Amino acid sequence: MTRTLEQLTDAYVALDSRDIGSRDGLLDVRSGIKALQAKLKEFAAEVEGALIEHIAAHGDIDIGDGKRLYVGTERGYKCRDNAATFVAILGATGGDEALMAEHLASGAWKPGACKKTLGDTFGNHFEETVAQDLKTGSAKRIVKAFDPQFGGGA
Repeated sequence: MTRTLEQLTDAYVALDSRDIGSRDGLLDVRSGIKALQAKLKEFAAEVEGALIEHIAAHGDIDIGDGKRLYVGTERGYKCRDNAATFVAILGATGGDEALMAEHLASGAWKPGACKKTLGDTFGNHFEETVAQDLKTGSAKRIVKAFDPQFGGGA
């Protein structure tokens, strides 16, 4: 694990010292960052595994202020049948559409599918949002990749 941490640090230092004043330099650093992110993700999984083994062998880890790390099971819920659940919730709310809508999660609708179904009325139900840069307050700019296989984009 120490070797992995050293490799990550070395990779970061190497990236940090590269020239980003040219197109090729920028692309090189971008590629290096993506590789570093992948390696960091692997390292995080390795540390998580080591923590699980350590806790299983030695018990919970006290991290202060009454907080502790322990091993648990990751849980979540997945709807078995969207249509049946929609009907069940609508019925259980007595047909109150506003009350039914309170049971929807943020982003419950697929914008692409809704745009096809709603056509010209799509804009009546959806608004385009633009992420804001927290420092400047203006629209956050990102680099996007265009692939002609999937169309769209610039």
